[in-house]
Amino acid sequence: MKTITPQNLDQEDLKILKELESLAKMEFSIVEKIRGNTKMGITVEHGRVTGCGLYRLYLKELPDSLVFLESLKELYIDVNDLKYFPESIGELKSLQVFHANRNKLKELPDSIRNLKSLKEFWIYENSLTTLPEPIGELESLEELYLSDNKIKELPESIGNLTSLKKLTLNNNHLTDLPETIENLKSLEFLSLNINKFETIPESIQNLSSLKELSLYRNKLQDVPESMVHLKNLEILRLSMNKLSYIPDFIGELNSLHTIKLDANNLLDLPDSINNLPSLKYLDLRKNNFQTIPKVIETLEKKDIKLYY
Repeated sequence: MKTITPQNLDQEDLKILKELESLAKMEFSIVEKIRGNTKMGITVEHGRVTGCGLYRLYLKELPDSLVFLESLKELYIDVNDLKYFPESIGELKSLQVFHANRNKLKELPDSIRNLKSLKEFWIYENSLTTLPEPIGELESLEELYLSDNKIKELPESIGNLTSLKKLTLNNNHLTDLPETIENLKSLEFLSLNINKFETIPESIQNLSSLKELSLYRNKLQDVPESMVHLKNLEILRLSMNKLSYIPDFIGELNSLHTIKLDANNLLDLPDSINNLPSLKYLDLRKNNFQTIPKVIETLEKKDIKLYY
């Protein structure tokens, strides 16, 4: 770590940091890389602040002057007491990575629409109940982590995030997804664990790039035929639901290598599961099999980690 001096930092940036130091009652140091647990650390390029870590400082607000850090690309403000962001947050036009996990955020300002360079937005473990429609204008966004909030529904505009690759919404209050979700053609990872889904949304069938789908601990009673279109799906996690059967089409998902179906109400397995050329892991524990499904005998002869 290096000490900040007027010689290695732009004067305007230095003034802003002094204001933050006053709020935190601590001094900044220059570090090589900002991480989630970086406390009072900054990265500097050509005399300008490019990264800022404000971990566990119990901040209740962010100063408006923060937005004048014009070169800021990474902002980590995990584990604070923030209930809101200032509207001015949208002025951070260079911001690419923004982590605000484990705060007390109840809403996001519409001004986030202006964060056009943002690629990674993590805001898990907050108190969000909804997302603003303008979130759909984050055209560069690739990762959106929203787990452990209180979100009941997503805005239709979520379908405009065409660069999105990872979407995590675990432990919320979701029962469905907007139909526009089918427009997320770049999405590779979708995690909806610990919600209130009774069926897998039909709109998921059009997520042509999807490789990993996780819906454990919901209330699923069936697997829709529409999922047959997920030809690139590699990992499927449906543990801890109410599934009593798996349809034959699962044998057509040729990219599947990992399937978790433990803790359901399964009575049997379709023979078609033997047709999966890439299958390496299958978990069937804690189901209602009266007898061992016939296909198990065949699967046991293959190089598969099999649990039942």
